[in-house]
Amino acid sequence: MKIKTCLLGLICSLCLISCKSDVLVKEQRDFENNTWMRFELEKFDIKVDNVDDCYDIYLNLVVDTAQLKESVVPLVFNMNSPNGERRNFRTLVNVKNKNGLLLGESCDDGYVYFEHKARNYFFFNAEGVYEIEVGQATNRYELHGIKSVELIVERAELVYPE
Repeated sequence: MKIKTCLLGLICSLCLISCKSDVLVKEQRDFENNTWMRFELEKFDIKVDNVDDCYDIYLNLVVDTAQLKESVVPLVFNMNSPNGERRNFRTLVNVKNKNGLLLGESCDDGYVYFEHKARNYFFFNAEGVYEIEVGQATNRYELHGIKSVELIVERAELVYPE
């Protein structure tokens, strides 16, 4: 009887481990009046349990192209780790190509969706809860035309050259 109970517990544990999600965070923030204010950073908390894996960081935008006039949206990331380390990086979301054509995917609701990989193969240095702050880094106080931002951090598949 004990063997059957132990076996059942082991099988359940293996199922839970194998069903573990590869996504650390997937959160969306909506902006009032489709306006992203320059000095109002969006804050996301991420719980990291495994520092051996690498991750891809995406920041996706939903844009009203009738309001947004920029071809590129610069973004700034501030990351605070549980051990006190602070990392900063910038990235650019290309909204239009050099010919002025939109690079995003049109949605049924009239908005355009831009998927942007801000960092690939990113490693966290410590286990615990990280705080990520994301802000728009244009020279405008109000960036009109941004409906929402979505932060996704997911486990990456390391590809080694052959």
